[in-house]
Amino acid sequence: MTVGWHEGILVSTREEQVCFDPQGRKKEFDKIFISHSHNDHTAAFTYDAVKYATAETEQIFEVRCGRGVRGFRAVEYDRALKFGSFEVIPRNAGHILGSTQFEMHTPEENIVYTGDINCVDTLTTRAATPIECDTLIIETTYGNPAFAFPKREEVYVEIAEWVVDTATNGRTPVFEVYSVGKAQEIVALINYFTELPVVVSPTISRVNEVHKRFGTELQSVDTDSPEGRDILEEGNCCYIVSAGSQQDLPKNPARATATGWAAKFRLGNYDGVFPLSSHADFSQLVSYIEEAKPSIVYTCYGQDETFSTYITKRTGIRSLPLKNAGTMPLLGSEKEQRGIKSGAEKVLDLMAMPGFVYHEKWIIERMQASGLGAPETKKILDHMRRKGIISYEGDLKGYRLT
Repeated sequence: MTVGWHEGILVSTREEQVCFDPQGRKKEFDKIFISHSHNDHTAAFTYDAVKYATAETEQIFEVRCGRGVRGFRAVEYDRALKFGSFEVIPRNAGHILGSTQFEMHTPEENIVYTGDINCVDTLTTRAATPIECDTLIIETTYGNPAFAFPKREEVYVEIAEWVVDTATNGRTPVFEVYSVGKAQEIVALINYFTELPVVVSPTISRVNEVHKRFGTELQSVDTDSPEGRDILEEGNCCYIVSAGSQQDLPKNPARATATGWAAKFRLGNYDGVFPLSSHADFSQLVSYIEEAKPSIVYTCYGQDETFSTYITKRTGIRSLPLKNAGTMPLLGSEKEQRGIKSGAEKVLDLMAMPGFVYHEKWIIERMQASGLGAPETKKILDHMRRKGIISYEGDLKGYRLT
């Protein structure tokens, strides 16, 4: 079995090639899984091949892009799909409506691809739960220590106060945000904290309707409707449009945006900027890995190299950007598993003193004398750490018996 990057996350078993979130040119894979409905993850909805995603993801794609999808198979959270000797279990990712993590069980390995994740509850989504696995493929959009988001409830209050103050002063608050996910959270926030009517652009209105079908009630009015035009003309409302759209603004607007990038960068040309993200921040990503207990971590998207380096140094878990991995063989054959068991016994012979920290470099050198190279020894140490036999002490760059 191998895992790698091939215009998407590609997992090859003895039977099939499975691709998660393929991008770019059309490719033919045996199985295609789509994690959520943002543009940078939905190229495969235009492919002829059979593709799997939640019904929410497919319906948002249809209303946003104005086209149907052929060869679609709906999946549900926590319901396994069996394909020969392996199965795929969709799990909630907490990013936007319908967003999915994929847990893949094979005879050799348990693999998790997180897709885009958010690990805290929001007004429109439930937090993602870390999944224990052997191999973890994790998104790292905000995989830099500089991205530490404030408590969501505090940001909600800050936004609500700004909206009310702006409207009270005779200006119309206008939010320019992603049409899928962020827009719905802002609508829910204004509904919950204020009594202002909410007017939204047509695309956002269509996406809101999909949310309503799946149980998220959002009170808003389409700007293209007579009611929407009247409310916007009066000005005593909150107006939400897609970022980068060419929607006409009302009289005397106060422009705002909400994005995780605001946690680090100064964004100009706005009257209000709020650090609200649908992704996990740096500490959430680290916590996810600590709870998932993988033997190896592949990072993808965003700050993949920075985060990968940090994880290896901090936890001792092997980590590298998926784009640099080529096509990497995973642990799996019976022969290799026997070798790991034998190697673990040798490591235990070396680490004879409980409580003492054995430097990783020293262990590797001693194992080389037994005929095992550094890569094989690191696999053995990863296996022993995950099984709870040893623990990694990051400050000392070594291992101790647990």
